[in-house]
Parts: sequence; structure tokens; C-alpha cells
Amino acid sequence: MTKLVIQIPCLNEGDSLASTIARLPRSIDGVDTIELLIIDDGSSDDTVAVAKNCGVDHIVSHRRNRGLAQAFRTGVAAALDAGADIIVNTDADSWARKILDIYSWDGRKRQDFVAKARAAIALHYSWETVAGRIIGLAQTGR
Repeated sequence: MTKLVIQIPCLNEGDSLASTIARLPRSIDGVDTIELLIIDDGSSDDTVAVAKNCGVDHIVSHRRNRGLAQAFRTGVAAALDAGADIIVNTDADSWARKILDIYSWDGRKRQDFVAKARAAIALHYSWETVAGRIIGLAQTGR
């Protein structure tokens, strides 16, 4: 059974979150389950309430703003804890739809990581490459 978790780091995204969630896919060929994960990075608005009203599967909250990189790391850990086979990270401005349109899941591909750029280019890396890069950045303090 293949599970996709779409994670959305949020800081005060109450106004845009519902429309973003409405545009995300609820089914993709070759994927059995799609779950949504919101990482609330210390929002002072109604981001969490909007997420709950939209039926988001998982909500993780930081007590204070810790930054996008930490929200991303928190989300990856929570998605893996939830049993994700595939993790897609997007902003609350609906870029995940473009990634999922570009990335065609055919049941045979086993990319571990799909990254996006504002130019809507999907890059496929092995998890070891991405983890090595993240660890390298952490060790250099960048």
C-alpha cells in the first residue's frame, strides 16, 4: 500500500490555506492513500482552525516561529512517523499541484524525494543524496 503525504509548512496562512487544500489531489493512480500534513510554524492567525475545518489529516504546531527549514524538517519527520512512502512539500500557494502534474507516478518509479522550484521544475533525488546534502549543510552551519 503506497501512502503519499503532502506537507504544507504554514505561517499565518489562514487566508490562503483553504483554497490551496481544495486544489490538491485526493487520488493519484498508483497511490493508495493521500494524507495532508500542516506544519503550523507559530501562526498568530486562524491557520490551525482552517486546517481542521478542511479535514487535514495531521497538524503539527511549533509554539513560536522557527523558520521554514525547521518546519520542513518537522514535517518530514511527522510524515515518516505517519508511514509516508512519498512526501511532497509545498507552500500554501498551491505549487504542489504543478509538481504532481509533472511527476507521473506509474507504480514502478521509486523516487524518494521530489523537490520543486518556482520555475515548476521537478527534480528527483535519492533520499541518500538529499539527506547527505541536509547533513552537510547542518555541519557547516548554513
